[in-house]
Amino acid sequence: MELLQHSYGSGKPVFEKKARKGSLKSFHFSPFTIIVFSVLMIYVLSLFFMIGWGFLSSLKASREFRTNMFGLPQKWLFKNYVTVFNMFEVYPITPGLPPVNMLQMFIYGFVYSIGCSITSAFVPLWVSYLVAKFNFRFGKIIYTIVIVTMIMPIVGSLPSELQFARAFGLYDELWGLWIMRGHFLGMNFLIYYAMWKALPDGYSEAAKIDGAGNMTIFIRIMLPFAKNLFLTIVLMNFIGFWNDYQTPLIWMPSYPTIAYGVYVMRNARENGMSAEPMRMAASMLALIPILVLFAAFQKKLLGNLTIGGLKG
Repeated sequence: MELLQHSYGSGKPVFEKKARKGSLKSFHFSPFTIIVFSVLMIYVLSLFFMIGWGFLSSLKASREFRTNMFGLPQKWLFKNYVTVFNMFEVYPITPGLPPVNMLQMFIYGFVYSIGCSITSAFVPLWVSYLVAKFNFRFGKIIYTIVIVTMIMPIVGSLPSELQFARAFGLYDELWGLWIMRGHFLGMNFLIYYAMWKALPDGYSEAAKIDGAGNMTIFIRIMLPFAKNLFLTIVLMNFIGFWNDYQTPLIWMPSYPTIAYGVYVMRNARENGMSAEPMRMAASMLALIPILVLFAAFQKKLLGNLTIGGLKG
């Protein structure tokens, strides 16, 4: 479709759609396209199948789950969710602490995931901007360090990291993990770096002419361009931290998260929590925040990366 702009006596532009003959071409489905599309569809359907199967399994009784694993529940036991939420609890690894219920695990999980996802997304945003937009020699060293740490296997660093965290009072502290996850190493740095390099320098130059400093340019001019990408990375990081049970297991023995609770329930053998429907119910409860985040932020995450422009 082609848009033609006409000017009339009123001075207001009027847009008229004009169909161009042969502008719409039929899409050609090559064998490679069909194969890729089929594989992706099978993958997506398998994910939906597992989620649906888990939800239906969480509404069954234990005996019915063993005899009717893939069918619909004969009696929809929504009370399984209430039982899991009220009855399930875990003991922290730190000796002497009282048991933690599921509500507390959700709170610990939110505090840990939100704090770490923000720091792990903002620090590379800031460092990559300095490296991409300021021509200084140390910036090349930082870029090289990021590449080297990504390709070099780091084996056996956990004991030294634990000693470092204990020495500086970061171990077994939620805010301590926020600080430790706030580094510029990793793929996020390269993603931000490519974005800053593709962004024209005319924006910052125009702001400098108006007397803006470097900090003002970054906060008021550059950050809005990176808003959608930043939110996307925060969301992806949140999903990773929310599903992570190993970090709370090692670094936060006093603050078990919901992911750690589901991991413990997987190995539970008492209090009726070892039944598969109960485990499925706990997994579905842990999945709810992720689904809510996607439903709330999908439009913003799919928005344009850059908007606006220089006006003459």
